[in-house]
Amino acid sequence: MKKLSASLFAVILVLSTFSIANAVNNNNIVFVRCIVELDTPPLIEYVKNLGKTLDQRDVARYRENLILLHQNILGRISNRMKVLEVRNFLNVLNGFSIKIPKNLIYAVKSLPHVKAVHEDCKVETFLDHSVPLINADDVWKLRDSLGRNVTGRGVTIAIVDTGVDYNHPDLKDSYLGGYDFYDNDDEPLDENGHGTHCAGILVGNGNASDHRYVGVAPDAGLYVYRALGPNGDGAVSTIMAGIERAVDPNGDGNLSDHVDILSLSVGIENREGNPDDLLSMVVDNAVDAGVVVVTAAGNNGPYRHTVVSPACARKVIAVGASTHLQNSHPSGGPDHVAIYSSRGPSKIYSIKPDIVAPGGDVNRKASTPNEKYAYGIVSTLAHGASIGSPVSEDYTRLGGTSMAAPHVAGVAALIKQKHPDWNPMEIKATLRYTAVDIGYPTTDQGFGRVNALAAVNLSSPPPLAFLYATGETCVGTVYINGTATARNFSEYALYYKYVGRRLYEDDFDSPGQWTELYASNSSVDEGVLYRWNTTSFKDGWYIIKLVSTDTKGRKSFDMIIVDVENSRRFIINIPEYAIEGRHFNVSISDDHNNPVDSFIIFRQPFKLPQIHYGSNVTFYARPITRPWINSVDARIYVIVLSSGKIEVHILRLPIYNT
Repeated sequence: MKKLSASLFAVILVLSTFSIANAVNNNNIVFVRCIVELDTPPLIEYVKNLGKTLDQRDVARYRENLILLHQNILGRISNRMKVLEVRNFLNVLNGFSIKIPKNLIYAVKSLPHVKAVHEDCKVETFLDHSVPLINADDVWKLRDSLGRNVTGRGVTIAIVDTGVDYNHPDLKDSYLGGYDFYDNDDEPLDENGHGTHCAGILVGNGNASDHRYVGVAPDAGLYVYRALGPNGDGAVSTIMAGIERAVDPNGDGNLSDHVDILSLSVGIENREGNPDDLLSMVVDNAVDAGVVVVTAAGNNGPYRHTVVSPACARKVIAVGASTHLQNSHPSGGPDHVAIYSSRGPSKIYSIKPDIVAPGGDVNRKASTPNEKYAYGIVSTLAHGASIGSPVSEDYTRLGGTSMAAPHVAGVAALIKQKHPDWNPMEIKATLRYTAVDIGYPTTDQGFGRVNALAAVNLSSPPPLAFLYATGETCVGTVYINGTATARNFSEYALYYKYVGRRLYEDDFDSPGQWTELYASNSSVDEGVLYRWNTTSFKDGWYIIKLVSTDTKGRKSFDMIIVDVENSRRFIINIPEYAIEGRHFNVSISDDHNNPVDSFIIFRQPFKLPQIHYGSNVTFYARPITRPWINSVDARIYVIVLSSGKIEVHILRLPIYNT
């Protein structure tokens, strides 16, 4: 690690002689916001790699070198072009966000040690008798090792959102401080109402309602980082700034003061999340720093493949929404997965959401807030805000996965108070292990609905079973990566089930027998579980299941879906998504980059199919006629004649409503 720090200093010396040439002066310049990612590790990754040899002096030196690196690169950029709105990231990402002329993005990309330049995407909130349902009130009767009731006492939670009305009677006793990254001041007050509502579910003490409306962890401490504006939207960079501060609240570079829990009811809306995008990487790094990260899955249900970023990230706890009231409408009663709740699997075919929690019901066709949120969640209302269906001057009713996530974050705080030595992945495993199966497919409910009492009552964490998928097609020998550990580890085993050439949406739950692929009595922590030679397996889709067992006989599991293709491979290029009213291209080639003519069919729901023949064709995404629908799932069918056989490839393509 000292060698890495020394190498970083050498990079700084090299950069001191580098500049961007031939920048253009133009009064008609269009400025864009972007995030510049550098190729040296952020502070969290550096600390993680140090492991047991951690020396805080080395960490401080590395941080100083990161700062110098940023100063040098930004200096070279600002010497040649106008740079606005700079924000540096050292902990969860090594990089910075800037606003620069659009025509000079490629010049920035060409700088040494610039790994990538990312769009600073728009981020939105997820609005669309819960505490007793998840047994949180029963947890409050339990005692921790110091004899205190388990109410979140001594646990710190950060919320990155629209801010919070920290003067609210239910919230002022929990407030520990924060920052407003939207307006860049020390007062992260809520001008929207979304963040205040989420905070009440987390830590509200019910003072304004004679303790009728009490949050899940009413004695936890709350840090507030405002990242979104009055309309409930903002940018990825401001969300990242809040996360950066949550892992180092006093900003001194020593990450040991990180918050215990981070609750995120925000994300990149209206598109399927990518577990390898910038925001997902940042939240996974926060988990590596020791923070339990809980995220809302999104409100794009009931369609599959709609879990957003950062909920799709590998290490976070993604939360879908369930209902909590009798006669709940339109989802059909209590303990149902809400119709609007985003469904999995993830883009890389892993289980998402992880669990569901009460988020209330939302009637999307209603004409008034009172009708829309009649079966929503009652929580704190920011004074001066107009949001949801008000119950009084202090409370309002809302619904969405935004409301589900803080329920789970609150339960995580209760677990952390009772078991302060449990790490984030052990808490995630506990929430999965104790969740209540409410009868929905895994793609809808994950492992089930959160159960606070069962989770807190565990005397030790269950075995850890996590598969880390890539989403890549399996050819030849591939690595199955993941974690299979326990405090009292016994063994792990991998199983497979063949699904077939076609993949249907609920295949985590498809019938058939499991066949053992491999077993071992050696634990693995974020490493290779098995090197799988797929050449003797027939082509098609497989479910891979990991089962981890401890000496108490407890078993945890995880699953991913993989595609094995060892015969002649065809590479089909389609966009990540299409926009209604616009054209898009589909092309097909073989593994030697030769064009392959084929019949290509585009089938959009409720529309006549479009059919073309060729290796590179263009289709038109017709408008979505129902304005309340954010997206629809279309299908691309590619029919290829190869070696006398007909092959049919079916690909999913989301069409988004503008």
